[in-house]
Amino acid sequence: MSMKKILIIRFSSFGDIVQAMGALPFIQSKWPHAKIHWATRDDFSDLVKLSPRVDHVWTLPSSAKGGDFKSLLELTRKLHQENFDLIYDAHSNLRSKLMKLILSQWGSKATMITRSKERLKRLLLFTFRINLFPKPYRGILSYLAPLGGGIGDFTHEKWTFPKSLSQSSADTTTTRIVIVPSAAWEMKRWPCDYFIKFILGLPKELPSRTFAYSILGGSSDHFCEDIAKACANSALNITVENLAGKLSLMESIHRLACGADFVLSADTGFLHVADLLGIKGIALMGPTAFGFPSGHTLKILESPSYLPCRPCTKDGRGKCSQKTYKRCLTEITPEMAIKATVQMLQ
Repeated sequence: MSMKKILIIRFSSFGDIVQAMGALPFIQSKWPHAKIHWATRDDFSDLVKLSPRVDHVWTLPSSAKGGDFKSLLELTRKLHQENFDLIYDAHSNLRSKLMKLILSQWGSKATMITRSKERLKRLLLFTFRINLFPKPYRGILSYLAPLGGGIGDFTHEKWTFPKSLSQSSADTTTTRIVIVPSAAWEMKRWPCDYFIKFILGLPKELPSRTFAYSILGGSSDHFCEDIAKACANSALNITVENLAGKLSLMESIHRLACGADFVLSADTGFLHVADLLGIKGIALMGPTAFGFPSGHTLKILESPSYLPCRPCTKDGRGKCSQKTYKRCLTEITPEMAIKATVQMLQ
């Protein structure tokens, strides 16, 4: 099937867009002569533009910026003029469905492929504890499957950053580790004292190394400063820099992509960036169902106990049913993370 122009629709959010971008190498290899366009929310346009595989990015204003049905209609009108051969709805929400419906009514001849949210399976899992999803559920692969791709089609990516972001100088004498304590929902967060024990414990296992830790997070993640302060004035050969709230999303991504030898993160957008770009690290997988990495550079750590309640949430919302709060995460000890990190760094 000849395709000259392809549209991918994924409006949000950070982690989901990153995982959807994992399908780009496969799309380009399957239709090497096609121009690839992407429709996303305006606050994520710079993220999509990091991929040199995307030829054009179309933006929809967020609700906070006045995004409404009128703006959706205006964008759809512009897209209709492009005469796409293939439209891949990687979001499958109300807006993307309306967009496809309007395009069809206006006479679009594009082949339309939709990534299903598999709502029936979600209902069975989160209501009746019947799990029919692949185990583990690898997010990037879920974006490849509707296009005919599989695990063998996953390829690590290289992103192109704008010149406005200064390039990090390579320092072969220091091991640069990015720490991501933050997550959109508290249920996904590894305990702060565990991060502290990891930061202070790792150098003791590798005393010949110098470690530079960078902590990433948002402006409301005040606990990141608590972690940094607890590790300050250490006699160990380390530096700990709290960058939470001090960098933009793009600057944070750049810090990870160009300034990290290793990453420690739970199920977050930054974990998916590391997965896609092939950065070594530890994935702390707790209560969530759909965030497992697809590549081989991230080691997955999980609770050693069988917990029938797990996974209990798609994104970290909800309440923990265990007597020990967040048992699925607290049973992933700092010692386990340190041991795995030492093995990966040696």
